[in-house]
Amino acid sequence: MQKTILLLSLVVSLGCGDSESPAVNGENPGDMSNSDVGGNNSNNGNNENDMTNGSSPFFCSDCRVEGDGLGLGTVLGDRPVGTISCSVGASLGQDGATRVAPGSPLPAPIDGVIFAELMPGEHDALNFDFADARTVVIASACWRGASVNIDSMLELKDKTRVVFAGIEFNGGGILAENVDVLSLVNTVHRGANVGVEWRSQGNLLLVHTFFENMGTALDVEGGHVYVTSSVFSSVNTGIKARPTQGDEALTGSVSLSDVVLSGTEVEGSAVDVERNALWLRNVRASGFVNGTGIHASQSLATLDGIEVVGSNVGVNLQTTRAILSNSDIRRNQNRGLYVSSTDAPALAAALQDLSSSLYSPAGLIPGWQDWQDHLLAEIELFPGHIFLPGDMYLPGDMYLPGDMYLRERSFLPGDMYLPGDMYLPTDTRLGLDPSSAEFFAGAQVSNTNFTQNGVAGIDVRAAGLSLSGSEITDTQRIGAADGHGIFANSATYLQLADVNIAENPGIGLLAHSSKPMKATIDEALMFQNTDGGLWLMNEGGASDQTDVFVDQTSVIRSQNAAFLFYNTNPQVSESQAMLTGKGQLTGAELGDGLVFWGVSNALMSDIAIVGNESFGARLLSVSGITIDSCAWSQNGDGTQADKLAVSSDTPQNAIAGSDGVVAGLGDSGFTPIDPPRQLDNLPSAPADL
Repeated sequence: MQKTILLLSLVVSLGCGDSESPAVNGENPGDMSNSDVGGNNSNNGNNENDMTNGSSPFFCSDCRVEGDGLGLGTVLGDRPVGTISCSVGASLGQDGATRVAPGSPLPAPIDGVIFAELMPGEHDALNFDFADARTVVIASACWRGASVNIDSMLELKDKTRVVFAGIEFNGGGILAENVDVLSLVNTVHRGANVGVEWRSQGNLLLVHTFFENMGTALDVEGGHVYVTSSVFSSVNTGIKARPTQGDEALTGSVSLSDVVLSGTEVEGSAVDVERNALWLRNVRASGFVNGTGIHASQSLATLDGIEVVGSNVGVNLQTTRAILSNSDIRRNQNRGLYVSSTDAPALAAALQDLSSSLYSPAGLIPGWQDWQDHLLAEIELFPGHIFLPGDMYLPGDMYLPGDMYLRERSFLPGDMYLPGDMYLPTDTRLGLDPSSAEFFAGAQVSNTNFTQNGVAGIDVRAAGLSLSGSEITDTQRIGAADGHGIFANSATYLQLADVNIAENPGIGLLAHSSKPMKATIDEALMFQNTDGGLWLMNEGGASDQTDVFVDQTSVIRSQNAAFLFYNTNPQVSESQAMLTGKGQLTGAELGDGLVFWGVSNALMSDIAIVGNESFGARLLSVSGITIDSCAWSQNGDGTQADKLAVSSDTPQNAIAGSDGVVAGLGDSGFTPIDPPRQLDNLPSAPADL
């Protein structure tokens, strides 16, 4: 293993010359076709992705895919991704490696080990016989010089460790069955239907790899996958992780950091996992126009600093518990974030027992402890730095398996995947139990922007949503029944804090349910959402339970109604309902600050109700409401309608509080409107999700 580590360090170090990295232009974040090699952009380095100052050693000045001008590297944030610069004709300088010329077979294994250096030229995988070897290390000094042509699949079976470094693979993929460790370092993979087919419980490690023109780059079943500093270009599916047979709650894990994935018009996903633990950090997915950016089913997911652009659905979480933070989800045609749930998976049921072994990483994922021990063992074998020819040092935390992967913070899920302190913020008002299977599926979203997504910025179905420090703006109306900031249907809970939902053509937050919903909205701003502001509607009948809490929330410049509560008992305090315009969404002309319909135990206090075209507040079939200390001004004609309109079926003794009743206008005061349940403004779930 010491020999393998030294080899990998040499493979990496030989590529670090004085060349410049390509800049990235163009709107599509995954598009590298306009790379300006050599740093001659007219913007003089002002492009946010421009790293052409000559200081980066990671990319060569002529790293291009022949024929289409696509660069093999880019910069994601401040992290270089893609293949590392290398010099054709250089040698590894390893005395223990057998040099293999093009057309020659691999050497016979010695003590079960094949250690070979591929010389420059085209090699044929038919000459690669691994049958009697347990450890295989094949490398070249530069992927631009040594290539391997594969007719179908390069098969690896029953291996302890396999390393491919500095090699270009063309035509076919790699099949790994019962392999403990497969490492791909600074490799290029082109043109295969499947780049790597992984059928093992071991560890698949990819470092500075480049995949291009693939059906599926990585097809994974079992084990643990870690990909870093890599590019997947023009792939139908980047990474697909399938569950293994068996009843384990989770059957593997997928971790990506500093990765770019760009898709095609063929249906697929950048990342697609089922019954896996998923961890993404600094990942960009774009151009999966008929598929999904990130898809997770019956999984646990932590997504931090991701960018999902120009796909059909941005992020699709099905019966999954997820954290999404510090991210940008934009210009996806059919929802930015879709969160849904069907039957509770085995994982949700297992997590109801707080003493379960699943509350440790080793119990959560089969083989997890073995993987962690393996990485720690490699770290112990690898010294802090290695002195290399040319007065070059290789930092101990950058390239080699083990140490390099634990960048800034561990990707091991011991402190991030498990519920209890992060997925479900404690809120005694709602009585949520994070260990309950009922509340398993959901997303905790923070510091994330959703803009220019079609249908809805966020769509929640039979699952939960916690949203904080985020924005949802400029949702695109695809049909007459959409364009909302947030649409929720039978959500198990909604928690919004410090959010901005603005300039959407539909309703800012439209929630439907067949039973009393659980919702808290704190410090939200809903500005200029055309069809309405905050609408919560229980279609299953009225309840005496207070189940909605709205505090310090402003709804400004909407139409129809700023706040609308139907068969839902809210407490609304220290908020604003202002400048609501008239609209025809309900079949009648409305322009109200607040509408309470069928409520029995509501509170509105310390609310500024100003400048609404119709009524400040409208009460329909209300049996109990308290109105205290509200400021009413310039609503309707400024006289009786300045305060509220009360329907004839709302008894005056149902209204309490310091404000009293100014106008009992009855049906003559306004045209009766249809119940909200009859609205057509309900987007249907996409059939293919």
